[in-house]
Amino acid sequence: KQLLGWNALLVSSYCKAYGALQEPGYDDEAIRLFDWLVKTFKQPNGAYLHTYADKATIDAFLDDYAYLIESALNLHAITGNDQYKEHAQQLVEYVVKHFYDAETGLFYFTADYSKDTLLRSKDLMDNALTSGNSSLASSLQQLGALHPELQYNNMFEKMVTGMQRVVVKYPESFAHWAFLLLKKSIGMHRIELSGDSFNTLLREISKIYLPNKVLQVNIGGQKKLNNTQDLPENAGIISVCNNFTCFPPLGSLQELKNFLKKDLIQ
Repeated sequence: KQLLGWNALLVSSYCKAYGALQEPGYDDEAIRLFDWLVKTFKQPNGAYLHTYADKATIDAFLDDYAYLIESALNLHAITGNDQYKEHAQQLVEYVVKHFYDAETGLFYFTADYSKDTLLRSKDLMDNALTSGNSSLASSLQQLGALHPELQYNNMFEKMVTGMQRVVVKYPESFAHWAFLLLKKSIGMHRIELSGDSFNTLLREISKIYLPNKVLQVNIGGQKKLNNTQDLPENAGIISVCNNFTCFPPLGSLQELKNFLKKDLIQ
């Protein structure tokens, strides 16, 4: 049998390997596998199924959706294609509708329409794999950095704040939650790329290990900011933003590295 969640994790692995190594074919394999998952597991009503053996069966669980959302965002990061980000947003909307507990800000393991569940529980501990909740919290933080005007950040904040006490007390059982608390304290950088050489910049920036970054490609021209800096029209322009604040544009990869190093020191 083939599982939706585990194959979605493989998509993310291909994406991260391609970003770090730029190995030809890894990106193509990630796209091929993601497309197959959507084609095979998605139902006409927007729901996904959990397992496939001759045909897809069993309602998907929270971690299936969470890992699929994560894989869509990882594809967005290496391709700059907004379709993957929009796919992730659609999946988040579906999960919020059918899995969300507004009182705690956390998500149930099973959907509200699942018929085989007597008592709906929440999967919170990070074991060999990250829990569906912590994976989803990470995606909400990334989407919040890409779209600070939406409610993703509020949902992320409520999740990690609600988990903070138990994470601090038992960090070995909540490792990914602890990582999210660290990212929350540091903040997320949205790195926007524009200009004719954005593809080269995207590949080079993907090689930089910076866990608290999200990449956004502005295809179709340079993003205009309030600045007086003159740059060639065909230059790749890098803009770093945090929440609603965007800093003056940078004209090279080295300038970005210097900016990030200064920001981390501060």
